[in-house]
Amino acid sequence: MVADLESLSALVLALTALPNSQLDGPWWSLRHDNAMYRQARLAAIADARQRADDYAAAFGTAVADLVEVSDLNTGFGGVREMRAFAVGKGAEDAAFEFEPATQTVSGQVTVRFSLKPSL
Repeated sequence: MVADLESLSALVLALTALPNSQLDGPWWSLRHDNAMYRQARLAAIADARQRADDYAAAFGTAVADLVEVSDLNTGFGGVREMRAFAVGKGAEDAAFEFEPATQTVSGQVTVRFSLKPSL
C-alpha cells in the first residue's frame, strides 16, 4: 500500500522500466472503517423501516416489533475502478497524474418486523 501519493508517480515509472514487468492498477477503494459504510448501512435500515411501515399501512395495521436484521455485506463497492492517467512521450520525462475514481458505497439489509394484530 502506498500512503504518500506524491511518490506514487516516481514508483510507477520505476516499476514500468523493469524488464519483463507489467503494472496493473492503481485501484482505489475506501478503507473498511470509512464512515460512509456506516452511513450506507443506516440509510438501508431506515429505508427498510419505511417500507415496513408502508406495507403495514396497506394492511391497515402498524409495525410492532423487530424480529431480525441481517447485513448482506456484499463488499460495499463492487469492482475497484481506475481512472485513466496521462503519460508523457519520453520515459525520462513521463509523469503520471493519479486521481482517485469516484467510489460507490451501498448497503443492503434484510429486516423483518412483526405487525400489530388488527382489531
